[in-house]
Amino acid sequence: MAEQLKLQFEEALQKYKEIENDREKYINSRQQLESQLTENTLEFEYLDEDAKVYKLIGACLVRQDILEAKANVEKRLEYITAEMIFVQCVEEFSTQFVLIRITCPEENVDKCRKENCA
Repeated sequence: MAEQLKLQFEEALQKYKEIENDREKYINSRQQLESQLTENTLEFEYLDEDAKVYKLIGACLVRQDILEAKANVEKRLEYITAEMIFVQCVEEFSTQFVLIRITCPEENVDKCRKENCA
């Protein structure tokens, strides 16, 4: 009985570690998206109406219309915001899942402690 509980505990621990690694990836993704959002927002705010804007296409810089550049940045900001919401939802779901996985095997952990301490 104790061996079975020990195996269940080790399996749960392994799943927890996998979930925690996934959570770290989502946290890193969210941080990267936040920095991109901040950078794009700041650059967008400091852009003058008469500024010359260039777009890198391959190895060439091509002049771009300011209105077209602003539209591209707005679309990028919308995309980044949507990605941040998605990552945040997945991260919250992952956290809830971890909490469920931790609380459910709690009974088994108590049984194992009692058997090994007796």
